[in-house]
Amino acid sequence: MPRTDQTALLQYRDISLAFNGRVIMQDFNLSIGTGEKVVLLGPSGSGKSSLLKLVIDGRPPAKGAVYCQGTKITPRLSWEVRRTVAYVPQTPPQYEQTPRRLIVESMGFMANRHLDAPEQRLDELCADFEFAPALLDQSLNKLSGGERQRFSLILALLLDRPILLLDEPTAALDGKLKEKIARYFLDLPEKTVLAVSHDPAWSQEKSRVRAIERKEPR
Repeated sequence: MPRTDQTALLQYRDISLAFNGRVIMQDFNLSIGTGEKVVLLGPSGSGKSSLLKLVIDGRPPAKGAVYCQGTKITPRLSWEVRRTVAYVPQTPPQYEQTPRRLIVESMGFMANRHLDAPEQRLDELCADFEFAPALLDQSLNKLSGGERQRFSLILALLLDRPILLLDEPTAALDGKLKEKIARYFLDLPEKTVLAVSHDPAWSQEKSRVRAIERKEPR
């Protein structure tokens, strides 16, 4: 049994997962260091997205444990963990409010009140992610899937968390934009990134990315 890695920023230890009585993962182990970029590969249904949700939800897996900065993640501690993590789901939620309003609400949360005013940073990210500023004042549920996906990534960066969990973050984008955004995240030396993605843009730079192939248990 592997020991808890006190030097890892994020560690999955002996993780087993089951869904509707079917085991989808057995004895999975992964340690991720500060600033490291890791991409999870593998077929749908192999538990990749569930690994990200274990960090956010704090619910224990069928077996094993997840540690953040050496501390075991539990439902009681999930609030503290979420203060260090920004999570972008595979399907960004649709809301009635505008992106700009959602940013204001997010910055008003207690965990985010220490952050500087994001206006200049927001302008920079909109340009980098080719997100038209006019979209900031449209209802989120009227944006396309690709626009909502890019806004979710922008909001995650505005929150300035050290750990970024990204679930198929470029699935709704075209080829050139996929590569541009993947490079953007890979070029963030101070951020620890764990991504689930089928896009080659996330795993082709093998000198900078550790690719983990997930397979369904036999």
